[in-house]
Order: sequence, then C-alpha cells, then structure tokens
Amino acid sequence: FLLDEGASVAGVFTQNRFLLERQFLTGFVTLGDDIHVASNVGYLEEMYMGLTGEVLYRPFGKNWAVGVESALAFKRDPYSAFALLPNGDHILSGFLNGYYEVPNTGATFKASIGRYLAGDVGGSLSLTNEFKNGIILKGDITATNQSDSDIYGGKTNFYTGIHLSLPLGSLRYVPDGSRIITNAAPLGRDMAQRLDNPTSLYDVTEPLSYRHITRQWSKLMPVSAF
Repeated sequence: FLLDEGASVAGVFTQNRFLLERQFLTGFVTLGDDIHVASNVGYLEEMYMGLTGEVLYRPFGKNWAVGVESALAFKRDPYSAFALLPNGDHILSGFLNGYYEVPNTGATFKASIGRYLAGDVGGSLSLTNEFKNGIILKGDITATNQSDSDIYGGKTNFYTGIHLSLPLGSLRYVPDGSRIITNAAPLGRDMAQRLDNPTSLYDVTEPLSYRHITRQWSKLMPVSAF
C-alpha cells in the first residue's frame, strides 16, 4: 500500500483495535429480463455508513452494459466505540457507468463519470481481466477537477491503482469464495474517492451473463463416456 501525507484521518481508523467494518442490508430485484436494481443500507465500509442505490441495464447476449449508482454517505466517527456513530459529515455522490466486454476473453473495460466523496467531479477508466483459474487483475486511472497531494509531495489530479484478487480454492476450513485481495494505490487522499460499494450489480449478474455461461460451458455440460 502507498500512503501519502493526507493519510492521517484514514490512519485513525486503522489504529482501532476493534472496528465494525461492514454490516448492512441488501435488496435485489430484476425488472423485466435485463434491468436490475439493488440497494444497500447500513455500515457500508470502514469509513462510511449510509444508503446506496444502483440500476443496471445489461442485455443478455450483448457485450455492453450501462448503469447509474448513487450513495448518501455519512462519515463515521473513528473515536466512537467500534466507529459506529456518524461524525456529522455527509455527501451525496453518484456515477454513470458504462461497461464493454472484450469478445472471447474475460476482460472488461469500465468508464465512469460523476461526483466523488469529497464533492470533486471527474471520471475513471479501468480494465479488469478475470482468468479462467479465477484470478482477477485490474488496473484503473481516475482524474478529477480538484488536485490532491501525491506520493512525492507534489499535487496531482490523476490517480492510478492496480488490484489483484486470488481465489483460495478448496482449502480445508476456509469458506467457499474466500479470496486474498491486494491493492497498490495511493491511500488517505481526499480527492477521487468513491464508496466501496459492497454489492456491485455488474459483479452480481456476471454468473448469469452470456459471457460467463459460454466461458464455463465445458464445466456445465457433462462429458459423455463412449
């Protein structure tokens, strides 16, 4: 992890011996065949509590999707017990998202534009690739209309990151679906921060997508013995 000089506030959260990181209620509904809606309420991540809403249009058999998401986020007080109380600061953020799946691969481009948690406005581009063994590698770049400190002590409007997710497989005593997640990105900055949505509709609908079914077809169809 890369920390800049603005990491002091975020560092207070990491110093808590006991912290309730996530505890929320989620609702999903599908309107028609291709429109999906989701909402979350509760403690959404380490630093924020609040309410989110998301709508995704993902036509089956197509390699693109569009969606909108919004969040009313209340910053948590790191000095309260388990960081359960709000500190009085809140923000309404929202994004328009577009997705494009590279044919015959597990790669997906995502473009977003909207308002971030500090009130700055900008956009981001990312490329995510899910390999057949379950490893997920993602790179992203974000630009906003306000600058912040970079890791070299200067100012920047651009932020980049690399994210790696490794499945643990069928290890004994380890819950199914467990992963090791590593992020290399500037932390503690104020600008270009968006809520870590605990239930991305695009990820939730991926197992039912045309791409996923075709890529996993050999696992779904039993091999006939002759």
